[in-house]
Amino acid sequence: MSNSSQAGSTYDGFAEAYVARAETNAFNALYERPAIRALLPSVVGQHVLDAGCAGGAHSAWLLEQEAKVTALDVSAHMVALTRKRLGTRAQVHQADLREPLSFLEEGSVDIVLSSLTLHYLEHWEPTLKEFHRVLVPGGRLVFSTHHPLADCRWVSGGDYLQTERIEQHWEGFTETPVRVSFYRRPLGAIFAALAESGFVVEQLVEPRPLQEMREQEPEIHARLMKEPWFLLIRASRSQLPRA
Repeated sequence: MSNSSQAGSTYDGFAEAYVARAETNAFNALYERPAIRALLPSVVGQHVLDAGCAGGAHSAWLLEQEAKVTALDVSAHMVALTRKRLGTRAQVHQADLREPLSFLEEGSVDIVLSSLTLHYLEHWEPTLKEFHRVLVPGGRLVFSTHHPLADCRWVSGGDYLQTERIEQHWEGFTETPVRVSFYRRPLGAIFAALAESGFVVEQLVEPRPLQEMREQEPEIHARLMKEPWFLLIRASRSQLPRA
């Protein structure tokens, strides 16, 4: 879920519809969600920050795995839905990932999980450095984002080597299409931002859909078996490079 103030107000307008669809949507339930959970290290007894929690699906699962959870989202409505879902079992904050996470102490988090959120941010380095600050030494960052090649289809005459703003109109949530914008960046820019922010990439995953999607959504399954839609990365916190 997005974490810019403008996007937060956008999602407020259809938060409940978004969360309801994400529970069963093929791209979420049968593709991204199982892939990113499989990429996580053991979360038992670990303090996990769910950065961009949307309606709290990942947070609820993390609690079932016996993790300690802190969740955040920029959308007030998403935060309300997550608090309703989780009750007092987790700390849930309304926060903008472009700003310091002042409610978290340095070295207080074992794992940062950020699902389909970072592509809403134009600049990654301030956010990644804040993740670095709150993580324990050797802590993990696990995130998913749009695959840069997949996003090229939305840009006519675009420049792959540049970070570009893309605008889409999502249908089926409200009476009129909802305008949503995000940023596509090349793979090199993703790795450069991680390295500059003190992270070492451990694993990169271009996921394949679960077999169940073949029966439920055969056309989407066939496409995702040939063209990855999302990119998943697990990285470990190291020392920040010297200036």
